[in-house]
Amino acid sequence: MKTTTTLLLLFTMAAMPCLAAKPPEELTKKLTEKIRELHPSATFSVTDEGGFVAKQGTTMFTLHPRVKTGEIGKPYQEEGPDQRGFLLRIRMEIYHGPLVKPQTIKGPYYSTFVTVIPAEDEKHFYRIELSYGSKVKLKERQAILDLLPDGGSKP
Repeated sequence: MKTTTTLLLLFTMAAMPCLAAKPPEELTKKLTEKIRELHPSATFSVTDEGGFVAKQGTTMFTLHPRVKTGEIGKPYQEEGPDQRGFLLRIRMEIYHGPLVKPQTIKGPYYSTFVTVIPAEDEKHFYRIELSYGSKVKLKERQAILDLLPDGGSKP
């Protein structure tokens, strides 16, 4: 019984994508300063999991995912930026996916630049997602990405 409980606990912990750990304070401080300079009305917060969020001009979108079979899945609500808005999320996670870093995912309403950078313990990663609307200038996006280690490993 003890072995089963231990295995179940280990499996559950390994399956959890997010950890309760804050991104490096120096990084969030630099990002906050730069974003305030570019977008004075931006808001900043820390999630329950310890992640960092900066945003301006966001709204709720109803998205319809595609299933592997090609069918349209059950619609869901997701916060995202409007045409001139952005949404930056940074959170620590155990990376288990085939993410080609970096990459830009183009959705129906906005694009999302995704990358990961290694955490200090070298066992975890900080997942960074910068979603932006179609009218956000390239130099504004680049100013934020330039603050990331290795420029977020820009494409």
